[in-house]
Amino acid sequence: MHKKSTLLTICSSFSMILTTVMFTQSTLAVEKPWQKFSSTPLIFSYPQNSWKKPVAKKVDAVALENPDDKPDGVAPTHQELTIDPVGLKIYLIPTAEQKLTAGEFKKRYPTVVSAAGELGKILKTTKASGNSTPSLPWEDASTPFEAKKSQLKFANGKAVRYIAEYLIEPDVVDNARLVYTAQGLTDDGKWYISVVAPIKTKSLPDKSDISKWPQASYKKFSDGFSNYGHKVGQKLEKLASASFTPDLSTLDRLVQSISIK
Repeated sequence: MHKKSTLLTICSSFSMILTTVMFTQSTLAVEKPWQKFSSTPLIFSYPQNSWKKPVAKKVDAVALENPDDKPDGVAPTHQELTIDPVGLKIYLIPTAEQKLTAGEFKKRYPTVVSAAGELGKILKTTKASGNSTPSLPWEDASTPFEAKKSQLKFANGKAVRYIAEYLIEPDVVDNARLVYTAQGLTDDGKWYISVVAPIKTKSLPDKSDISKWPQASYKKFSDGFSNYGHKVGQKLEKLASASFTPDLSTLDRLVQSISIK
């Protein structure tokens, strides 16, 4: 009886080990491998099984012609990378040009110089806070909140990461305009990196439409918009990274894989 009991114990142990090995192999099989991508001088990694290969393009320079003009699209020649189906964008923007003096560059591309200067000051602090992180490409809009805000380090620089919703006028916060963004600088200050990806969460409506609201209702909403935006930001702050699609940790991993050679 003792020998039979021992044999049963050994078989049971072997079965458990085999089950563990098979489970581990199964888990590894479903993990999504990351692929390194290079578009000189930018290098980063992305989940190749669920995302398509990044597409890089050169964006020609657009200088500000008149100081009173809106700086839509104003930037020196830079790279723009797109990753579908998530619609993620990476912008690699130089903060200076050899052929231009610092003054000439600032005159042509004031939004880039301003954003780089402001971001540089923020990145020197130990903790990301506040609600005024610069963002490139420039757009004539603002966000009522910067939730889930933190600093991320990459190979030769740092970035401020947060989620936001850029609006021209007071509006209901929804998934249609919600974005993850990471605004970064290389340690030498020569490159500005902007990562922007549309995200969504079940905690927000997919799309809002205030066009049919009575004027009085919209005025009341507009008057209290600052408080409303603050509350939405607090709500999003409490959500876990996995409550968003894509998972914020996946987007963070991409940012942290960035290096400029």
